[in-house]
Amino acid sequence: EYVRLTGHLTLADIRGRHVREWTAEHDRDRLNQMLAQCLQTGHVRNLEIDCCEPAGDRTPVELNATRLDTPDGPWILGLCRDISERRRAAAALAQKAEELARSNADLDEFAYAASHDLKGPLGMVMRHAQRLERRCGERLDAESIEHLDSIKNGVRLMDRLIRDLHTNSQVGRDTRLEPVDTAALVREVAIVLSPQIEDAGAQLSTAGLPTVVASRTDLLTVFQNLIQNAIKFREAGRPPRIDVSAERESEEWVFAFRDNGIGIDPVYSERIFKLFERLPGSADTEGTGIGLANCKKAVERRGGRIWVESQPGAGSTFYFTLPILAEAAKTFNRS
Repeated sequence: EYVRLTGHLTLADIRGRHVREWTAEHDRDRLNQMLAQCLQTGHVRNLEIDCCEPAGDRTPVELNATRLDTPDGPWILGLCRDISERRRAAAALAQKAEELARSNADLDEFAYAASHDLKGPLGMVMRHAQRLERRCGERLDAESIEHLDSIKNGVRLMDRLIRDLHTNSQVGRDTRLEPVDTAALVREVAIVLSPQIEDAGAQLSTAGLPTVVASRTDLLTVFQNLIQNAIKFREAGRPPRIDVSAERESEEWVFAFRDNGIGIDPVYSERIFKLFERLPGSADTEGTGIGLANCKKAVERRGGRIWVESQPGAGSTFYFTLPILAEAAKTFNRS
């Protein structure tokens, strides 16, 4: 195998010669450092260098070396293997990752641009509908008024869709990591949603919420959507109760948003996290089907996962995980 890697014909062609002779010139200094390190520390692991054949062709190899102490002095035993296939696979994977990153960037850019370009004509439709209502309101019959109301409601829904799509295009763009007090984040969301909380008579409680190192913008998106959904999808005649808690499991935080609402059929437990997916029978509930997709995107961009456990009529518990970023946590603790 070593004869093949060096491009020679027989073992006799390479016996007694120094390995530097068929090490690519750009890797010779690294090889010398490896030999010195092996003699000093006793071993070297996973050194990648290029073997260069007499014809000039190169083969990437992985080298592991161990010092052998003998009566005649120290020797170095080296084990070398061809990693050409691994290099090709890594290059293909890197190319796919780059293509995916470009595709995601193009989609985000499209959503961002579309959200701005659609607002102009949408505003024009609403202005003309309102103008028609002011000028001709008394002359319109009941059916015409109903059609006019449908136009305005459609415009309002489209406006919410545009705003939610814009939010979706921004999720994950904030790469800044900072300490976030999640208990304070719940209090902030409660202030923003106070009109809805008061109207529904909702009770919001927290337990064990930590300070985490994360993107505050993305975390706010997740908390606000999950709490808002728990209020919207409540059981008629029963004030909503939302319990927000967290527990540390190994190297991640597991957050739970538990409610006493209408619940979800498990058959929809994955579909609800897709764009524009809404539960059957939720047409009368305000929403665009983008909120949970935003949550999924925000969580997964940070290396976490999100899911729901629920049964119809028995409330729902939405869970999501947040990896504990060791290096960021150390930096935060030192400061």
